[in-house]
Amino acid sequence: MVISFSPLVGIQMLVVFFLALFTRANLPVIVALQWISNPFTMGPIYFADYKIGRILLELAGFKSKKNPLLSSEYDWSNFKLNDLWELLDTFPPMFVGGAVIGVFFGVISIFSYNVLAKLYKKPQITK
Repeated sequence: MVISFSPLVGIQMLVVFFLALFTRANLPVIVALQWISNPFTMGPIYFADYKIGRILLELAGFKSKKNPLLSSEYDWSNFKLNDLWELLDTFPPMFVGGAVIGVFFGVISIFSYNVLAKLYKKPQITK
């Protein structure tokens, strides 16, 4: 879950593949979890990563100014490809926020799995 919420666009599957081999984890489950961040959910996930990461970094004492490309007042008619380099300063907050969100949802998914597994294995009484 931590990797699925991190901003590793395009290499998430590769990272979790080797992580699953190294940790001897369930490969199909780990790879399927990476589909959480798909083209439909990527925008909201990365926006939440950035916002939560900025808040946490500021609480830790690391001040950062908001990226001008992410403001609603940015004039996209003047956008150039070189402006993408300005987005590099968004990665530290996105990694911090992604790690926090990933751990949060990872804990929730572990408890959900355990509850569902117990319900599935529960012997059913028939008359």
